[in-house]
Amino acid sequence: MKTFEKNSILYDYCDGENIWFEPEAIYHKFGFADGDLLSDLYWDWLSDNGIPHSDRRDVHKILYNVVRKWVIPPEINLEFEITPHNPVRNRDEPVDYLPEEVLVSLSLIYEEFRSAHE
Repeated sequence: MKTFEKNSILYDYCDGENIWFEPEAIYHKFGFADGDLLSDLYWDWLSDNGIPHSDRRDVHKILYNVVRKWVIPPEINLEFEITPHNPVRNRDEPVDYLPEEVLVSLSLIYEEFRSAHE
């Protein structure tokens, strides 16, 4: 089980096995922890796997892929924005059927990290 320090972004979003995503974050500039929801986990994963930080991938693109695959239904339009904030956006009128939260297994997120490095 993965644990995080109190100063980590994931401290409030991870139970050690899953990360909580708030789907409505696609409508907000500062959603998904201002776009940094996966950053600490990704840096740890790089170190744990002996991958130099200089070989890092765009964690915002990884966040987009995770949200697209496991958080937001496929019928909802998502855009990837190059921004220092939340890169996963929807400019359409908000829908009222998104769940309050979606749990995504850390194993799925680690698989996305691996895919980014293939």
